Amino acid sequence: MKLFACGSCNLPDAPYSPSKASRFFTGKPPIPSPSRFIFPEDFQISSSSSEIETRFLFLFGMAEGSKILIIGGTGYIGKFIVEASAKSGHPTFALVREGTVSDPAKASLIEGFKNYGVILIHGDLYNHESLVKAIKQVDVVISTVGHGQLADQTKIIAAIKEAGNVKRFFPSEFGNDVDRVHAVEPAKSAFATKAAIRRAVEAEGIPYTFVSSNFFAGYFVPSLGQAGATSPPRDKEEDIGTYTIKAVDDPRTLNKILYLRPPANTLSLNDLVSLWEKKIGKPLEKIYVPEEQLLKNIQESPIPVNVILSIGHSVFVKGDHTNFEIEPSFGVEACQLYPDVKYTTVDEILDQMAGKSKILIIGGTGYIGKIHRRSERQVRPSDLRFGQRRNSFQSRQGEPHRVFQEFRRHSAPRRGDVHDHESLVKAIKQVDVVISTVSLRQVADQTKIIAAIKEAGNIQGEKIKSFGMTVDVDADYS
Repeated sequence: MKLFACGSCNLPDAPYSPSKASRFFTGKPPIPSPSRFIFPEDFQISSSSSEIETRFLFLFGMAEGSKILIIGGTGYIGKFIVEASAKSGHPTFALVREGTVSDPAKASLIEGFKNYGVILIHGDLYNHESLVKAIKQVDVVISTVGHGQLADQTKIIAAIKEAGNVKRFFPSEFGNDVDRVHAVEPAKSAFATKAAIRRAVEAEGIPYTFVSSNFFAGYFVPSLGQAGATSPPRDKEEDIGTYTIKAVDDPRTLNKILYLRPPANTLSLNDLVSLWEKKIGKPLEKIYVPEEQLLKNIQESPIPVNVILSIGHSVFVKGDHTNFEIEPSFGVEACQLYPDVKYTTVDEILDQMAGKSKILIIGGTGYIGKIHRRSERQVRPSDLRFGQRRNSFQSRQGEPHRVFQEFRRHSAPRRGDVHDHESLVKAIKQVDVVISTVSLRQVADQTKIIAAIKEAGNIQGEKIKSFGMTVDVDADYS
């Protein structure tokens, strides 16, 4: 079996064989058999003059970008597609409920959409009139609704038919090719729902592209594909967004399945585990689970564990991500179509997971700060530490001067001040983690650090630690 990962993750490759795919494991699988891929030939120019013109304009970048509506854009995968659309220059619209706009949990995401120039349209999947009104303003509709709303995409199909102006529809897929799976329940029913939506789109004669991106790298890679692992997901699905938007105006993807199978990420689970072992410098314990035990676990596990396990069975045991060749009659491969896209590799994600954090210590010359620097040097010698200092600090004599000279031996002092916003932002943009050890009289001034972190924008979800208090940088202190 083979694995794939993009800004999404793909998986196995090798025709199903009971003798070779009889085990599912929490560590690594039996050694996979070799695999190969046959990629579709480039499209042929048809005799239609309008089609020739369309293809010519697309190939030479002369076609005007389609207006795109994303339904479900505030969800996990949706936000990447909204961002990719806006960044690529497409007039981008996002259908959002009024409750979503006022939801504090979505505030930063909505604000980000606005900053990208995304046009927010108030509407609801269950309000036919608002749906039709929104669709009439665009050329392409992309649905990224979640699992619970997959079947309700028939409402989008009905609205598209009534609007009558949509030249391409992307239903919510972004996983297995549901027409080529051998899944057991409960994954079987979930895949069947997506397949039913495909048939409905085809029956209505709506132009489409189905995106098969397989596993999400942000969920799959951090846990090494282990169901039940507690590793937090990482937002690594930018490539799904990029390839999806690339396909919007591409005549080669019309009425086809767009597969994401990045060559550099063709990995077996053995390969993935081996890569991680090399990163951390030690072996992992592998526990092999026979297929019979896996099927029993699926039956006995509660939701959502049974769903995850059954998808794992489809992918790891049956090889459903790659146990077929992509034929030009039904599909195209994204990396072949768009070789200019530099996708994120699994190796790069693992490097980040095991990586060397750059740490900025503000107040590092103080009592706690200098102690923390020493402990950081002992515990995490691979990290890069930046001590921020005021302009006048270096010229001081005595103890402060001695501390500064020690800083120069072990880290890279950065000139700046908590009260100088510009210098603070500049320093924070160079690191991954910020640790504040300012004195008691400056505790209140940490709001300035918070403001600088927000502007820098590269330390999302981190906290400023000050040994006595923890400040949530995502909280609204205005």
